[in-house]
Amino acid sequence: MLSEILDRVLWAEPSTIYYKKVVYDGKEILGLLGKFSYTVLENSQLIYEILEDVIAMGVGSSRRNGFGRVKFIMYNNQESENNTLSSPSKN
Repeated sequence: MLSEILDRVLWAEPSTIYYKKVVYDGKEILGLLGKFSYTVLENSQLIYEILEDVIAMGVGSSRRNGFGRVKFIMYNNQESENNTLSSPSKN
């Protein structure tokens, strides 16, 4: 099962999440913002495939409207460089 695989290869780190009111289509709606951190315990092609999909499509039910953007930063503990990938902005 997918959740079992993810539990094996990812370790959830402390994360932040909060709500923010935004005006969308003339209405005030409540949005969810956050920063989620994970440590990759095991190199898995599945992780790369999931991240590619998330970056390309976004997350959540309103992603078509420009919500649900994802920014992925990979830090390599063995090197000082990092890589950043982001979903396209809907400006």
